[in-house]
Amino acid sequence: MWTEIQVNKLERSIKHHKAFKADPDNVELGSDTCPCCWSWISYSCAGCPISQYTGTLFCQETPFDELILAIEELEVAKHSANVNQELITELKNSVQDASQAEIGFLEEVLEYGRENK
Repeated sequence: MWTEIQVNKLERSIKHHKAFKADPDNVELGSDTCPCCWSWISYSCAGCPISQYTGTLFCQETPFDELILAIEELEVAKHSANVNQELITELKNSVQDASQAEIGFLEEVLEYGRENK
């Protein structure tokens, strides 16, 4: 079902999320860092395999929402004056868990498109 371009973009998105799961201090998110968004966000996600899979726009109702929240919590804590290292470690673990959920979701989308030709 997915085109070669859609498969390539999903695979690159998975690779991108795996990279910052490995290093939550160097997270880069947003439409300017997502291979799928590069191609389809200007068209209100028309053609995006994630949007086709979920029936939503802009990755709504996906694990991406939780990932954004985890990253925001980590960034706030890192810039707070009275934060201890245990909390930072816990929040980094939350980012890694949310990253893994997003990776699993993207792999599910990829497999769905491969199986439903």
